[in-house]
Amino acid sequence: MNSVAMEVLGSLQDSPLGEEIIQFHPKKSRAKIRMLLDGSECPLDSPPPISMMINAIDRLLMIKVSKMLGEGGAMGTCMVFYDLTDLATDGNSSASVTGNRFAISKIPVYKNKRIILVDLKDVICIKAEGHYCSLYTEDNEYLCNLSLSDLESALSIASFARVHRSYIANLDKICEIERNDKKMVLKAGGDNEVSIPVSLNYQSVIKKYFSLS
Repeated sequence: MNSVAMEVLGSLQDSPLGEEIIQFHPKKSRAKIRMLLDGSECPLDSPPPISMMINAIDRLLMIKVSKMLGEGGAMGTCMVFYDLTDLATDGNSSASVTGNRFAISKIPVYKNKRIILVDLKDVICIKAEGHYCSLYTEDNEYLCNLSLSDLESALSIASFARVHRSYIANLDKICEIERNDKKMVLKAGGDNEVSIPVSLNYQSVIKKYFSLS
């Protein structure tokens, strides 16, 4: 283990041998770590890295897990941490954390075997997809393996607001609001139009932001 792994995994450094690695990760991260370990394969065939916010050390990490193979088959697992904190916070992570939450200006996504950092100002909305979420821009859709709850209090631009249990919208990108009885839908995206439903509980947020009666 290098110094980053020891810092992330906390008390594992005291007596690591024979202990299950899951218990040394923050509780909210354990389901994802278990999924990574269960799905790990040969390094040549293994799935893409998965991004996680490790609030215990105020870092945004992308984690890669691969099986270690020997003559007798699988001999163990190798976990690699890519630290994206400075890139995702414009190199000012110490000034961008409130409590144990990040204030990120870029969101890591994985596309075409590359890690891409999408600028928040280009994001129209973020949609929950279970433990993951989809990121919509004017010309692309990305899968992000951070959850909506991870992102909700970490976005550094004030125009982002929760508008539905499954959606966070960038209100500065909205170009049309449809209202039909008690239903409200936000429209954005130009030629690639994105429709964002607004729950009744969040309609007051929209009305206040756009000064609607």
